[in-house]
Amino acid sequence: ISDLQALAREMRVDITDCIERSEITARLVSATGRTDLQLEPNDFATWSVSELRALARAVNVDLSCCADRLTMIATLIEVANERPRLADYLSALMPLAHLTVPQLRAVGREWQVNLYDCIEKEEMIHRLVIAGGPSSSQH
Repeated sequence: ISDLQALAREMRVDITDCIERSEITARLVSATGRTDLQLEPNDFATWSVSELRALARAVNVDLSCCADRLTMIATLIEVANERPRLADYLSALMPLAHLTVPQLRAVGREWQVNLYDCIEKEEMIHRLVIAGGPSSSQH
């Protein structure tokens, strides 16, 4: 829960009235569904180079021409501005990308999303984003 609380602070999402983990995750997911979302460099402030590369691979953005972390961030933001739905997708990935594999599996169980056949972290994140949050049916 402390990781989710940290993500909420980073995303500037108010979770003060949330008690259960499921309430926090639902609030974070609903916050990523905003249509007026504009990504900013600060959104990636705590991301490592390897996390940025994994994120770029997940959304088919080529960072091979980027020499440093700031250029990677600028490229991701530029591509998100060119592809309208990409900003929403990236914002949905952000809270999940910092979670460990066991944490992602726990989110999958909580959301009732089957991650059993997922091997890579990227696969788990992609399936969770597609699920869009807690549901009452298995995916």
